[in-house]
Amino acid sequence: MSENVINEIRSVPSNVSMIKQQANSRIPSLLVVSNGMGTGFDTETWQRYQINHFERLHEAEIVFVDCPHYLHDYEYEHIAMTIRHFIDAMG
Repeated sequence: MSENVINEIRSVPSNVSMIKQQANSRIPSLLVVSNGMGTGFDTETWQRYQINHFERLHEAEIVFVDCPHYLHDYEYEHIAMTIRHFIDAMG
């Protein structure tokens, strides 16, 4: 694991705190979440972080994808389709 990845992992709690303070719960949000592999967290812990944040949002959708953290390297077509469906549902 590179030093950059380790630093990214260490910054997760403070970043989550910052998001909680600044997020507008009325903005439609889509979060595509990996299985956490590569984050330093097990799947349940990683996904729980995402769920805890999104539970307070009104127009939010979480999509779980069973692949490592950099899921855009693995599931880019699925992500694109998911975004299109989310945008279509908002319009």
